[in-house]
Amino acid sequence: MVGSSKMAVTHTNRKGTTYFLCRGVTQTGQARYFPLRRGTPPA
Repeated sequence: MVGSSKMAVTHTNRKGTTYFLCRGVTQTGQARYFPLRRGTPPA
């Protein structure tokens, strides 16, 4: 895509824990999304 920028989707709960939405691929090739709790966003 032209002109698109990658930006991590984040959510911060009321305790202050930040979650990042990450994407994985299943064995059948379908996209699977899951939350990761990290200090830095995934690359």
